[in-house]
Amino acid sequence: RVMAAPSDGFVRAVSVRPGDTVRSGQVLLTLEDQELALERDKWSAEIAQLDKQYREALSKDDASQIVIARSKLEQAQTQLDLALRQLDRAQLKAPIDGVVISGDLSQAIGTPVKRGQELMTLAPDRRFRVVAEVDEQDVAALHEGQPAQVMFAAFTERPLPFAVTRV
Repeated sequence: RVMAAPSDGFVRAVSVRPGDTVRSGQVLLTLEDQELALERDKWSAEIAQLDKQYREALSKDDASQIVIARSKLEQAQTQLDLALRQLDRAQLKAPIDGVVISGDLSQAIGTPVKRGQELMTLAPDRRFRVVAEVDEQDVAALHEGQPAQVMFAAFTERPLPFAVTRV
């Protein structure tokens, strides 16, 4: 799984490096979120003000002002919800239990990232699907159930055994 930047921003903190085991929901990396926090605070204050206007319109029983105030209040609530979602996405969390196989950003704190930029790659924890391209001359030597080994750069301790499941 490729972890990409959800928006333009700057790297604030990095919690993992290649080779680290991660659990689903664990924070991998945090982007700067000061602007998003200010946006959240702005819309919270706006909602408080619009709620007051809405209550005043209700107390005066002014139907047109009630409709206007309610629509402005709903719009502000939508903007607040958007800011909260963006604030939550400033923390990149692991979608699966797995191992970080690429993306050493420990020296990248403070550097800019662009939306969609690949930051890290995760592999399922000790469960891999290996797709090997074999020259057609050598395919005859393969058969289902044949034992084999694979070694990944992130795991330097020993090769991992597997069996051929399909040729």
